[in-house]
Amino acid sequence: MSRPPVSRRSPVEAVLLALLAMVPALFFRGTAEKFEVPKVALLVTGALALAAVWLVAELAALAREGPGRWITGALSRLGALPRQDPLGGAILIYVASAAASTVASPNPRLSVWGAPESTAGLRTAVATAAVYFAARSRPGTPRTFDRIVLAAALGAAAAAGYALVQLAGLDPLTWGRLAVFGGAFRVFGTLGHPNFLGAYLAMMLPLSIDRAMRARSTTVRVAWLALVAGSLVALAATLSRGAWLALVAAAVALLALRPLAAARDEKGKALRPSPTLGRALGVAAAVAAVAGAFLVARPGLGRSLATRVREIASIRAPSTQSRLHIWGAGLRMAADHPVLGVGLDAFAVVFPAYRTADYWRTEWGGTPTKAHNEALHIVATQGAVGGIAALLVILLAAREAWRTLRRGPTATRRLAVPAAAALIAFAVQDLASFTVVSLGVLAAALAGWLAATGVPKGSNAARSRPPPRWAIVVAGGLAVLAMGPLVVRPWRAQAAEQRSRAGASSERARWLTTAESAAPWDARYAARLAQIHLDEARAEPVTGARGARLDQALAAARRAVAIEPQNGSYWTGLGEIQAERARLTGSVAAAAEARGTLGQAIGRDSANAQILDRAGYVLVQLGRYADARALALRSASLYPDLGQPLGLLGAIALEQRRYADGVDTLRLALHRDWRNEIVPRVSAWSNLAAGLLSLGSYREARDAAREALRLDPAHAGAKDNLALAERALETARHFETRRPPGGPSPFRR
Repeated sequence: MSRPPVSRRSPVEAVLLALLAMVPALFFRGTAEKFEVPKVALLVTGALALAAVWLVAELAALAREGPGRWITGALSRLGALPRQDPLGGAILIYVASAAASTVASPNPRLSVWGAPESTAGLRTAVATAAVYFAARSRPGTPRTFDRIVLAAALGAAAAAGYALVQLAGLDPLTWGRLAVFGGAFRVFGTLGHPNFLGAYLAMMLPLSIDRAMRARSTTVRVAWLALVAGSLVALAATLSRGAWLALVAAAVALLALRPLAAARDEKGKALRPSPTLGRALGVAAAVAAVAGAFLVARPGLGRSLATRVREIASIRAPSTQSRLHIWGAGLRMAADHPVLGVGLDAFAVVFPAYRTADYWRTEWGGTPTKAHNEALHIVATQGAVGGIAALLVILLAAREAWRTLRRGPTATRRLAVPAAAALIAFAVQDLASFTVVSLGVLAAALAGWLAATGVPKGSNAARSRPPPRWAIVVAGGLAVLAMGPLVVRPWRAQAAEQRSRAGASSERARWLTTAESAAPWDARYAARLAQIHLDEARAEPVTGARGARLDQALAAARRAVAIEPQNGSYWTGLGEIQAERARLTGSVAAAAEARGTLGQAIGRDSANAQILDRAGYVLVQLGRYADARALALRSASLYPDLGQPLGLLGAIALEQRRYADGVDTLRLALHRDWRNEIVPRVSAWSNLAAGLLSLGSYREARDAAREALRLDPAHAGAKDNLALAERALETARHFETRRPPGGPSPFRR
C-alpha cells in the first residue's frame, strides 16, 4: 500500500492527534445514545479525512506515472505489505474477515453500521484500522510518541476531570441509567460507562507516569502528576474490577519490560538502568495511597471498594454470574457458526435463541450486545476466520513491541515500555469487557507507532511535488459524499430517536418515522411505531378509525419482524395487534393467525418471561384460557418467585368467573417479585379490584384500584374500577346490593 504524503506539518498527524484528544472527551445529549454514537461519528469522519489524503496521493501518482505504471506499482506495494508491515497486513486480513462476516450476517446493513448500543460495525472496524495506518505513516521517533501521548492525555484529562466532578456530586447534568454498586455511584466521566472509563485510564496511566518522570520542568511534571492522581482516583471510583486488573498488569509490565529497554555497552551488556522508573512508581504508589485514603473516607464508597475487591476472585458475584452465562451463549454461537460466526456485531440479534432461564434470573429482561470477552465475542460473531485474524494481529503487535524493546535506539526502547504496558492493559481489560472507540483509537495509535519504529529513516519522507488541485477536489468531494451514508444518516436517526421520547403520540410517531427512514436496518423504530399505533387504536372510540390505526400498527410490526425475525418480542407485538384486529372483526382466521404468531414468538425466545406473560394475556383476550394457563404454569415453573405468572393465572380465573380463586391468586401474586415492572403490577392491582367488585367487597376493591392508580395515575381500567367501587359504596349506604352495575374487564390495557 502507498503512504499518504507526510511532512513536518502533516494533515495525517493533525487528524490523528485530533482523534486521540477528542474521541475520549466527546459526548452529545442530542442523540439517543449520548457517548459511543458521537465518538463513532467523529472517528469515521476522521477516517474519511485520512482516506481523502491517501486518495490525493494516489491520484497524483496516477497522473504522474500513467495508468499502467500506477497499477503495476500499486500491485507491487500491496504484495510487499506483508514483508514491510506485517502487522498492517494482519489488520487488513482482520478487516476482510469482518467484511465476510458482514455478508453472512442475518442483518448485513446492521453489521455495516453497528448494532444499537454497540456501534461496532464494519465502518468502525475500518475507521480504527485507518488510525493504525495513520500512526504507522509517521516517523517512529520519541517526538511522535510524545505527541501521541500528549493528545491522548488531553482526552484523559477531560474524562477523569468530569469523573471527579461526578464523584464530588457537582455534575450539572442529569443522567439516566446510572451504574450503582452497593449504594455507591460509579463514575463514568465522558466515556458513558464506568468500565470504559476505568479501562481507558488504566491504559493512560503508564503513559502519563512515563511523561511525568521525563518532564524537564517542575511545572510540567506537576501537571502530569496531577493527571496521574486524578486518574487514579477516578479509576478507583469506577469500581471496575477489569480496569483494576488491567492497571495491575500494566504496572507489572513496566517492571518486567524495563530491563529489556536498558541501554547497552559495545558488547551488548546492559548498563545500570536509570532509577527514573523506580522513582516514578514510588511517586505513583504514594499518590495511589493518598487517593485510596480519600476514597475510603467517602461515605459508602469505601465499603463498596472493599466488597468489589473481594469479588474479583469470586464467581458468585452477580456480575460474574451474568458473564458466565453470556460466555456460555457465545461458545454455543461459535459452535453453531464455526466459520464466519453469527455476523459482525450481531450478538444481540441472535442471543434470544441462546438465552437460558438461569441468565434470565440474573439479568431479567436484559439482552447483551457483547460477549463481555473480546476474544470470545470475535469468535462468536466472526467465527474461526475472525478469531485467527485477531490472534495474528495480537501476535504481530507483540512482535513489534519486542523488536522495539530489543533492537531499537535507546530512547525509542525506553518509550516502548510504557507503550507496551498500555497495550497489555488494553488486552487484559478486554478479557472481561470489550473494545469501545476510545480504547480502540488509543491502542491502534500506539501499535502504529511501535510498527513505525522499525521503518528505516527516510521511508516516511514527504513527496517533494505538491499534488494537483483537481486531485484534492476529487478526493475531498468523495469523502464528503461518503459522510452522507456513513455519518449523517445514523446521526439523523439517533437525533430523531431522541426527540421521539417525549410529546404526543402523533409527534413521537413522526420522529420515529424519520428515524426509520434514516436507519431502515434498525427494527426498533418500526416496533415502537407499531406500539404507538396500537395504543392509538385502543383509545379510538370509532370502529372505522380504530381499524385504520390497527392497519398502520400491523404494517409497522411486520416491518420490524421482517428486519429482525430472530426477536421474539417483535413477534409478540405483532401477535398482540393481530389479536386486537381479530377482536374488532370477529374473524376466526385472524384469531388463528394471532395464535400462530405468538407461537413463533415463544419459539424464538422460550426463556423470556415477559414474552410468556404478554402472550398469555393475548390468549386470554382470544378466549384461549387453557393455552394461556399453560403458558402461565410454564413461566411459574421456570421462575417460582415471579409475580407475573400468578397475575396471569388470577386474570384467567376472573375471566372464567371464578372470582374467589382469582382474588386469592392475585393476592398471592402481589406479594411476589415483579422485578420493578410497573405495567403488569398495575394490571394485577386493577384486576384484583375487578375481582373484589365481583365479590361485593367494595371497600377492598376501592383500595386496590387506588393502589393501581398510585403506580399509574393514567390507567383507564383502574379508574373505571375505582368509580364502580365508590358508586357501590355510596349505594350501599341506602340499600343492600350484591354487585354494582356493570362489570370491569380484567385485561391489561
